[in-house]
Amino acid sequence: MKKRCLDVAKLRKMKKLRLTEKISESAYSFLKFMTVWIVVLLADFILEFRLEYLWPCWLFLGTVYTTFHCHGLAICMVFVCAAFTLDIFCLIFVPLHWLFFAASTYVLLNYIWHTEKGICLSTVTLWILLVYTETSLRLRDLKNPYANLSHLFAAHWTSQVPSGLDLQHALGRFAAKCEAAGMRVSTSKSEAMVLDRKKVACTLQVGGKVLPQVEEFKYLGVLFTSEGRMDHEIDRRIGAAAAVMRSMYRSVVVKKELSRKAKPSIYQSIYAPTLTYGHELWVMTERVRSRIQAAEMSFLRRVAGHSLRDRVRSSVTREELGVEPLLLHIEMGQLRWLGHLFRMPPGRLPGEVFRACPTGKRRRGRPRTRWRDYVFRLAWERLGVPPEELEEVARERDVWASLLRLLPPRPGSG
Repeated sequence: MKKRCLDVAKLRKMKKLRLTEKISESAYSFLKFMTVWIVVLLADFILEFRLEYLWPCWLFLGTVYTTFHCHGLAICMVFVCAAFTLDIFCLIFVPLHWLFFAASTYVLLNYIWHTEKGICLSTVTLWILLVYTETSLRLRDLKNPYANLSHLFAAHWTSQVPSGLDLQHALGRFAAKCEAAGMRVSTSKSEAMVLDRKKVACTLQVGGKVLPQVEEFKYLGVLFTSEGRMDHEIDRRIGAAAAVMRSMYRSVVVKKELSRKAKPSIYQSIYAPTLTYGHELWVMTERVRSRIQAAEMSFLRRVAGHSLRDRVRSSVTREELGVEPLLLHIEMGQLRWLGHLFRMPPGRLPGEVFRACPTGKRRRGRPRTRWRDYVFRLAWERLGVPPEELEEVARERDVWASLLRLLPPRPGSG
């Protein structure tokens, strides 16, 4: 009897010790998780970046590495394609803020699962606490439809206002909305420019800082000037094309080992896009046409092995290489953009600017040729469509595309 009582007492003591060990292990894992969680949250809000997203990236890279070593390259590529397809599917069909919230919560839930080794009271308690705290702390991200992996930064912003004062008010409202969304307007990278023949002062402020006013502004690779001319931009395009030709002169242009078929493809994929970038907004005068044609033929003539002393016509050189005139490509691009402008729905800024009629007085002298007048005359001369019927024809996409496909080269283009 005494031995049995001693055994029962020992069993009770052992059970108490085991329970105490379990409680201490649970408390240790709980404190460990809370420490990691607090550090991650502080880093998120200080650095404005979700550091917990680095863990799935690390798991993905580790899985790719393991799959490659165990199953080979083919299975690894299939896994990568399946993972990216699933990510794109979720990105399209799941709202962005819920997607980020679910990803952040999943990372920490998975961490708890591996820490507690299964479903138990402490695991469920930590899960409930995690979801509640994540929801309350990320509430501003859930309300903000623009929540992202890191804070977004606007690359450009456009607005139509009748005066400079209204522009300042619109800019102030835009900066306030950016602040509410967790973004800010970078005053060190922002500049102001007024399109006018005369120098007009326009003081714009963002957060108490005055934006510098410039005479030239590069937007999406196109140089705009305060005078509204595109001459400087055309000079830049010709200079950039000349630099491309110099860089490819020995390796492509005059290289005899390269076939005749490969050189025109390089011309159409590298040289011509560099020369004609942004050509949809050019006003093509005779001087501009001759300069573009000279830059075009300086490349093609060297590829064909001709010189100016050979007196070979430009049309013959193009036929030898199988390329179409660059001026034809420019005119087709301008007329194609005109069709897009006519078909734009109301509210699109390019269409509104195209249809706008500015008010005020013009200066004395011959007015400049507007792009609208130039392209209307181009459609009348090249397509035979009168200005009064141009919008009706251009709204029919198939008809307009068929007209552009049948556009012949300009007579007298060499």
